[in-house]
Amino acid sequence: MNSSVFLGVFEGHVAAYPNRVAVDAGQIRVTYETLHANAMRLNNALQTLAVRRGTIVAVAMLPGADHLTAALAILNVGAVYAPIDMDAHSRRQNKTFEQSPCEIIIADEQTADEVMMRPSFRMRVGAIMLVVKNGEVSSFRCDAAGFAPCDLLSWQTARERGGQAFSMAGYLPHGSWQGGQGKLTLESYESLDHVLQWEATTLQVNADARMAYVAHGNFDSSLRDMLLPLFAGATLCIPDATASNDIQKFSTWLVAQQITLLHCAPSFFRALTSAWHNRDETQAPGFDSLRHIVMAGETLNNEDVLAWRAQVSNVALINMFGPAGTTLPRTYHHVREVSGPPHQAVHAGKAIDNTFVAVINNNKLCRIGEIGELYVITPFKGADYADESSTSDGDWVQNPLNPERQLILRTRTQGRYLRDRNIEIIESDRENTTGKKEAPAVSNRGIPLLPHADGYELSNSQKRVWIMYETDNKALYNVPYAFQFDGPLQVAAFCKAIERVVQRHEILRTTFLAADNGPRQFIHPFHAPVHGVAFRDLRAEAANEALALNIITQESNTIFDLETGPLFKATLLRLTDDSFKFLFVTHHIISDAWSMEILIDEVLALYEAFAKDQADPLQPLTIQYKEYAHWQNRQLADGSEGVNRHKQFWLNELKGKPTTVDLPLDFARPAVRTYESETLAVSIDGETKRGLEQHCQRIGATPFMAFVAALNIVLAKHARQNHVTIGFPVAGREHHQLENQIGNYINTIPIRTVIDPNRTFHDFFQDVKRHVLEVLDHQIYPFNQLVEDLDLPLDRSRNVIFDVGFTYDKGNALTVGHQGRNLSGVEVCALENGFNLVKTDLWVKVMEMHYGFSVTISYNIRLFRAPVVQKYLTDIKFLIENIAAPQDHTIQTLIDLLNDNQQRLEMASSKIIKTKNLNSLRTILQKTSR
Repeated sequence: MNSSVFLGVFEGHVAAYPNRVAVDAGQIRVTYETLHANAMRLNNALQTLAVRRGTIVAVAMLPGADHLTAALAILNVGAVYAPIDMDAHSRRQNKTFEQSPCEIIIADEQTADEVMMRPSFRMRVGAIMLVVKNGEVSSFRCDAAGFAPCDLLSWQTARERGGQAFSMAGYLPHGSWQGGQGKLTLESYESLDHVLQWEATTLQVNADARMAYVAHGNFDSSLRDMLLPLFAGATLCIPDATASNDIQKFSTWLVAQQITLLHCAPSFFRALTSAWHNRDETQAPGFDSLRHIVMAGETLNNEDVLAWRAQVSNVALINMFGPAGTTLPRTYHHVREVSGPPHQAVHAGKAIDNTFVAVINNNKLCRIGEIGELYVITPFKGADYADESSTSDGDWVQNPLNPERQLILRTRTQGRYLRDRNIEIIESDRENTTGKKEAPAVSNRGIPLLPHADGYELSNSQKRVWIMYETDNKALYNVPYAFQFDGPLQVAAFCKAIERVVQRHEILRTTFLAADNGPRQFIHPFHAPVHGVAFRDLRAEAANEALALNIITQESNTIFDLETGPLFKATLLRLTDDSFKFLFVTHHIISDAWSMEILIDEVLALYEAFAKDQADPLQPLTIQYKEYAHWQNRQLADGSEGVNRHKQFWLNELKGKPTTVDLPLDFARPAVRTYESETLAVSIDGETKRGLEQHCQRIGATPFMAFVAALNIVLAKHARQNHVTIGFPVAGREHHQLENQIGNYINTIPIRTVIDPNRTFHDFFQDVKRHVLEVLDHQIYPFNQLVEDLDLPLDRSRNVIFDVGFTYDKGNALTVGHQGRNLSGVEVCALENGFNLVKTDLWVKVMEMHYGFSVTISYNIRLFRAPVVQKYLTDIKFLIENIAAPQDHTIQTLIDLLNDNQQRLEMASSKIIKTKNLNSLRTILQKTSR
């Protein structure tokens, strides 16, 4: 039994008020007595599995009573609660599964199938999945063939298997997500007890309270949001899917359910404010019951408070701050009045009880107004999940004010004391501890919503695509994805899913027109005949497989009209009763590769719901693309020191330096570049992949860096030059609100490398690693802006800045060549789309596959013949296969080895050709002699 204060209080409520409703989830209402009984049943299952204090137990469940049952059982046994957000985009889900080093996972009826499909969990042979349905528990064991029902008593315990465990009990929410990257931080249950007691007392939460649950399962304070009602003997209220995914309906639900307390992020608060302004007053006359809205996780601005209070005056607004590494709020500000301009951030208030937040500069406590770094002094220490002695984004360090005292948390967040000793967080245009101003790569402030307008400005990346559309091949900027569906696909449900995604994302209903002050984007209402699916039944057609592939190729190369739209095509082709091909192609001005993965994930999630007559399961969007475009342009227009710092880096990197890679050409370069391409590929086996990963891990690098190093050497060898510039795309989604957005967010990063043939490969690889990390630190600066800053002479014969592009793709279940995905009995896998245009002379793509790596080069057929490009592939493969060879080899030695390898291959090829010719000659002579 865990010694948590919460458990004692909760069990007291169970004994005193067994029939009081603990969870109200619409049609499902669970009493305290039933919830406790369900938790103890699951607790017994965990004890049967020898789960002990510190054992990591993952929870992959949707919000509901069963999720709360799992949390209580894990808390009761003293294990580590590690939630997986099942509403998240699949890339983040995969990352979370990879980061949760567990052998036991708890799922519910809705999520169990998806857990079984996740490769990162299926790999763990011997792992156990417990499925909870209305408090009943069933168990499954993972073996080489997948999951199968099992008897818990036959399972080897985690202790016997050597499973990872902590020395302390706690939970593992993600402390922070930036662009899909998260850090798992262990928070102690004692710390949770402390915050629960503080909030229940400070906000006077009692048994009459009804608290709404809207948090993602693995974000900062989600466990607090679930347990606070139970600590107070109150009711946790969970909105249904309809209210969860429609902010307008959520606001009506808040009133109907008489919610008294809401925890949310400021971005959600902004959306709620807008929805309340547009409400039907007959259904939601006013917030008579709501007493508190508690916000954390992002910056709350004065204008947010003013917009709310213009409509609602009887609700207390609470602003809290919790630095990465603690995952729970540590400061408190009851916002009564606001001062300063509308865009100014609301301060973070003072530290909560039994906590001190120190602003420290040069190991001294700062005076009022002096900028310093925030340190949290608390008796409740957490730990990093992989190494309890370290945290990467917030370090537990010796107290600079008294090194002999306890460890305190270094937050790496700037701030200062105001005159009343409240704490102001410095997030943008902040001054560092030397007095020099600097800005973070991306502000954590919420992206503000925009009022309705006839047209909106373009983002920086959209402006470049708009310009290139007028001069380049108009199909060059298409983004096509094709899929094969095998099984009883419900066509109506699938088409409905596509239409819902188009309704959800305004950017898919956007067109672009020139205006006096530059191009503007215009958003159109959804209209099914325009924005729906083009369905074609080919079952009666002869050779319909070839016909379907031809249609996909033609549609992939569609010429879109930016002014009239629509700027996407969705085509579903039926070949047999249970065989379909699907193509979704968009123009790059409204999407990018990451967007297409989001789109497909959302379509498949919606299809599964609609096929079962269920409601839309997706979380509502907090912003649309137009808000991002406005926000990005304001950041660049401000001319802050942070933006100028990025600009100066790129000017130092590239200004006045040659960046072309002059490879020997098979054909003269046309005066105006062309784009027709063909693609060659080579495979690298799994043993080489594992060896590369191990070598990179030893030296603190990544396979991406290894391929960049190898590509640089190959290009330098063939171009006979000592500098190489390549370009590679980055997601451009550093702000957390952009993760599930569709739109053109991608940015391009040029990296220029100098290759000294006399340096050792080891030193060169280390330089490449440092250089990659350095350019990534400045990735926020838009490529289009960089092109303008460099003021390069116009050369229509080649791509600007770089001639060779590079992409490294980790792949997923819906990548060409992967095993695909099962969708309610329908097998889904990716198809080649027939798109054959390339923006640069060469584009190299590396993709992680189940067998190793796939390396492809798409090459401009007006410049190169296939045999030359094949040599580039051969050289890349040879270097990767020998990446861990003696590290004292010089670059010149490696180039000599590449030449020797090419000669051996050419001699072997020549010998094969001669043998074939001799065999053919013998055959002819034999026939002649007869």
